[in-house]
Amino acid sequence: MARDISPVRPARVQDSDVLALIYATTWRATWQGIFPHTYIESMVSRRNALWWAKNLKRATTPPPLLFVHEDKAVGYINFGNSRYGDSGFEGEIYELNILPDYQGVGFGGQLFDAARKQLERSGRLGLIAWSLQVNERCCLFYQAKGGTAFTNSVVRFGNMGILKEYDRIGYSWPAY
Repeated sequence: MARDISPVRPARVQDSDVLALIYATTWRATWQGIFPHTYIESMVSRRNALWWAKNLKRATTPPPLLFVHEDKAVGYINFGNSRYGDSGFEGEIYELNILPDYQGVGFGGQLFDAARKQLERSGRLGLIAWSLQVNERCCLFYQAKGGTAFTNSVVRFGNMGILKEYDRIGYSWPAY
């Protein structure tokens, strides 16, 4: 009997190092030239393996889902309850990171679909996700996944005396 081996699985505490590596690599690749270098590095240093281990042990939300390709974790998705108040959307994608060498081949879409199904199975109907408008690749991804831009806002990022404002777009998906 053939085993069905999915490339998507829940992250475990033992995955803390690889989660930190994926986060650091994707943050540096995505935000270089947009955010100040010092801000990027401060975010990377905060989201280290110890941070991931602590959060995975707490398990107050579903654990991130990992995408494993040829025995290598190449991406993850974080998701859970919507943080957008009384929007009518109960689930939210917090972040989706795929190593740059593995972007554009469908792994992010598989992670997105798996997270969305898990949210629906747990009773969280409807889904939202956010993207900074300057992250065109992310905006196009959410649009290709059927997301509808339903709101926008301005967010502030910065540290060490440098503060910048960026437009962000909220995308939505109704319940299946």
